[in-house]
Amino acid sequence: MTAFLRRVAAMACGAVMFGLAVTASVAQDAPATPATEDERLAAFFEEVFQRNVKDSPILQSQLGMKGPDYGKWNDFSDAEASRQNDLTQQDLDRLRGEFKYDALSDGMKVSYKIFELQQATGVANFKWRFHNYAFSTQTNPTTALVTFMQNIHAIDDVSDAEAYISRLEGSKPATQQFIDVMNLAASRGIVPTSFSFDPVLQDGRSVLSGTPFDDSGKDSAILADFRGKVEKLDASVEEKKRLLDAGTAAMRGPMKEGLDAMLANIQTLRGKSVGPHGVWKLPDGGDFYKAQIDFWTTEPTLGADEIHRIGLAEVARIRGEMEKIMQTVGFKGDLPAFFKHLRTDPANFFPNTDEGRAAYLAQSKAYIDSIYADVGKYFNVLPKAPLEVRRVEEWREDTSPIAFYN
Repeated sequence: MTAFLRRVAAMACGAVMFGLAVTASVAQDAPATPATEDERLAAFFEEVFQRNVKDSPILQSQLGMKGPDYGKWNDFSDAEASRQNDLTQQDLDRLRGEFKYDALSDGMKVSYKIFELQQATGVANFKWRFHNYAFSTQTNPTTALVTFMQNIHAIDDVSDAEAYISRLEGSKPATQQFIDVMNLAASRGIVPTSFSFDPVLQDGRSVLSGTPFDDSGKDSAILADFRGKVEKLDASVEEKKRLLDAGTAAMRGPMKEGLDAMLANIQTLRGKSVGPHGVWKLPDGGDFYKAQIDFWTTEPTLGADEIHRIGLAEVARIRGEMEKIMQTVGFKGDLPAFFKHLRTDPANFFPNTDEGRAAYLAQSKAYIDSIYADVGKYFNVLPKAPLEVRRVEEWREDTSPIAFYN
């Protein structure tokens, strides 16, 4: 399940937030009839990229595309994941069988190798897709669709608002696909760690807090988002009311029904969790751990024990650096006391108020501005979209990590 949410997150991060694996397009206005091997390979990359875009309404939205799929969700089923894996294998076979590596330019050889590594790694790790936990505090299926709507789905005209409503109406079957994959993993003995349940459920319930889900008198996060976007439209009062009424009905109906079902399903899995343990407690956990070593490190010959020893040595080294800092600033006490001082002394924090949050965001923006003043010296191609620091949505502040990015 997390595999689905990871792919979503990756897309939103510019690498890839839920949806399908994406291969970056290398081609730049490839000719209609590629002549050189570089041009042939670039056209192939473009073909794969465009296919992935076509298969993913989520990716289309993240790219700013508003076509016939703007009101749709991706197919999150395991059957679709399997289909995509078959396509990945086909892409890898085509790469190796249709293109002459030695005939490529040095730059395109790098692109060839990167694409080959990505596809081969994806195929090799597909069998472990259920071992990536169905949910955690950072990959939460109870909030994924809502955060996408808030942060990605733009409303610039009435048709965009209708697409928003369509996605709300389609959230129940999309959520059911998440549930199905979650249960498929559970049937294999793969259930998230016990400490993930409470924060995931808390955030899911927060989504359903406020109008139209209760009588608190305060708009829920999703209604506040939809209302705010609709109110900015150049449309009549009657048209805006029609849209808001339809959106509210979709929230109260399909959206709530889907989330209620997911929250109930997660609760039923609590007793099946292996507890507060790592993946070694899962079926074939040792093999999965080894696969993760191979994926995340450049030293596949090292075993888990050796990597653990390296980690302990690094912790000791970093701890020594911290002790030097403690001495430099003249703190009297041991390192745990220093940590407590850093966590609790008000002088180390902005005030926990809206003014304090605004000051923190302003400071972060100043840091980014200073970086971008010089970044052109180091990179010749920069993203067109600006880098923006935002306050995390209020409804999930308490369970969010210190910082994360889309």
